[in-house]
Amino acid sequence: MKNNYYGLLTCKRIRNVAAHSNCILNDLRPHTAEHLTNKDIIKELIRIPYMNSNFRKNRMSNVRIQQIITLFYMHKKMVRSEGVALYESRELKKLMRRIDKNCSYYKTNTLIHGTFKFLGLEELSNFLD
Repeated sequence: MKNNYYGLLTCKRIRNVAAHSNCILNDLRPHTAEHLTNKDIIKELIRIPYMNSNFRKNRMSNVRIQQIITLFYMHKKMVRSEGVALYESRELKKLMRRIDKNCSYYKTNTLIHGTFKFLGLEELSNFLD
C-alpha cells in the first residue's frame, strides 16, 4: 500500500503539470529526480528487450520521465477494466504517431529526440498492455 501511495503522488505531480498547462518536456536533463525509481518499475523496465541499462538509468534519472513511466506503471497496476486499458493504450499509440509525424522538429535537439526514442519504444508503449 505504501508503494501505491508514493506512486500515486508521483502521478499527481505529472497530472498537475498537465492540468496547469506547464510544459511537460521543459527539463529533460538527467539527474533531476529527487528519488530513485521504484524497484517494481525498474523490474518491469528491465524486462523490455534491447533496452540498455545505462540508457534506462540515464532516462529514469530525469524527474519528468520518471513521472511519466510511473504513471504508465500505476495505470497498468490499478486499472482493472480491459476496455479502459485498451482505450488508453490506443490513445498513447496515437500520441506517439503524432510525435513521429513531426520528428523533424526535434532532430537537432538530442535531448528531446532521445527522450522520444525512449518513450516511443514499442515495448514501452506496450507497458500499459
